[in-house]
Amino acid sequence: MQAYELKNCEQAALRLVARAEQTFYGLSCKLEQKGHSASCVRTVVSRLSELGIVSDSRYAELWLNSRLTLGGDSPCRLNAALCSKGIDRDVVSAALKATLNLEKEMFLIRRFLEKKRLFPAESYETRRSLRQTLRAEGFSLMALEVWEGEED
Repeated sequence: MQAYELKNCEQAALRLVARAEQTFYGLSCKLEQKGHSASCVRTVVSRLSELGIVSDSRYAELWLNSRLTLGGDSPCRLNAALCSKGIDRDVVSAALKATLNLEKEMFLIRRFLEKKRLFPAESYETRRSLRQTLRAEGFSLMALEVWEGEED
């Protein structure tokens, strides 16, 4: 690997990072698509990651905060979306814990139910089924208890 090859790859990486936050995996793919060798890309992206210029955890938290303003997705779907971007599950879990407080989770529950057109019913069985759906979608027990209290 030549010094000029590393320099060119690094400059391309920095241009991409300057435009938008990048994940380790996403930046690597973009650089390889631009024709940089895999070994050069690994070296450059690893170095940028060590310097904190590329951070999957920062990307995950920023991405989650932007998605939370829209609402409508469940924690499971947010988790899956971030994992599909090549972010490690532990990093995603930590970002969800750091980002998703009770207030935001309640907002997500309401938006999720609206989006899916699921409305609480009077019958115990229907409410229990709805609670199971919300739990399967990854909403916390605390948020579900607060939601149930609002519905009474």
